[in-house]
This record gives sequence, C-alpha cells and structure tokens, in this order.
Amino acid sequence: SKLVRDINTPYHHISVIAESVLGTRELKFDRFTESAIELSEPHRSMSQYTTYFHLAFLPQPKIRRALFIGAGGGVGPRAFHQHDPTMEIDVVDIDQAVLDVASDDFYLPESENIRMIAADGRTFVRNSPDGHYDAIFLDAFTIGGRIPFHLVTREFFQLCRQKLAPGGVFVMNINSAVRGKNAEIFESMYTTLGEAFPQVHAFAIG
Repeated sequence: SKLVRDINTPYHHISVIAESVLGTRELKFDRFTESAIELSEPHRSMSQYTTYFHLAFLPQPKIRRALFIGAGGGVGPRAFHQHDPTMEIDVVDIDQAVLDVASDDFYLPESENIRMIAADGRTFVRNSPDGHYDAIFLDAFTIGGRIPFHLVTREFFQLCRQKLAPGGVFVMNINSAVRGKNAEIFESMYTTLGEAFPQVHAFAIG
C-alpha cells in the first residue's frame, strides 16, 4: 500500500491509498472507504453501490442535466460523463479538498459540461432554478458514515422535487440494513421520501 494523499480538513480526514498489487486506488474519509477504482483505464469503479446510480436511466432515459450532491471520488459523475459527454453535470461538495481529490486522484475530467462547486448541498439546491435537473443524486456522508441531518429532512426532499424537471428522478445512497433491527435508518428514510415523492423504490446491495 502507498499513501498517495493525507489531508485534514474541517470536515474530514481524507486519505488516498494506492494498492499496487491489486492495481486499485481507494478514497477514505476517516476509516470509511468512500470510493475505489481500478488504476488502469477506463478506471472502473470497485465500489459496487456506484453502479446503482445508473438505475436513474430506467424511469428517465434522457438525462440532460444531473446534480450530484457529495463528490466522493467523483465516480458517478465520471461514469455519466463517459456515457454522454454532452450531459451537463453539477458536482457539489461542501469540502473543496474532496473536489480536488476527485479531479487529481480519481480522474474526474475537466470539461465545460462538468461544474465543480464547493457549497453546502442544501443551500445550493435552494438557490437552483425549479425544474432544472433530470436527475439528482444524494451521496453525501459525514464522519462515521452518516448522512448530514439537514440533507435527510422532508423539507429538503420536497425542495429537491421542485428542482426536478418533469419525469425527473431522485436517487439516494443510504448506508443501512433494509431489514431487521439495524434497518431503522432505511425505514425512516423510506417513510420520509414517501412524504415528498409519489413513488419510492428501494434497491438493496446484497
């Protein structure tokens, strides 16, 4: 293992670790792995959950504008850009250092169609035009693998719905069991999402 980057910010302890034997690179916030990719092109994601972002194309095959709240390693935005380089993609993260790491260490390309914005996700969404996005992805986590509280309220979800164009889709990554005693977070989020959106579907990673 080789420590490529080690940064303390007001929000995270960020470390980027290269595994030369496996040919992978890993992004960690504190001790939690956020993203992992193959170092060889096309730098495929090793984080299974990121492939689930593509479920957005099922209800909305024509995504022209997308918003990612929480940059991580930029794996989702990079995959969507590769799928359609003309897609307009906004990547918002409260931590500028995370945006820098996505570009410098995880191959998120420079493009006139990718905007990198250091801002609080809720503030950014509030100031965005209504009906602007075909897809919004919420993948923001703070210390301990928790989603920031102000991004999981009914009011925020309703705000996101206002910013979606007709037929738009909201996709959210939840770090929780879906059944049993450890499913409290999922059950709460499912209920809250149902208060803001007419249809809610859950996809578990086995």
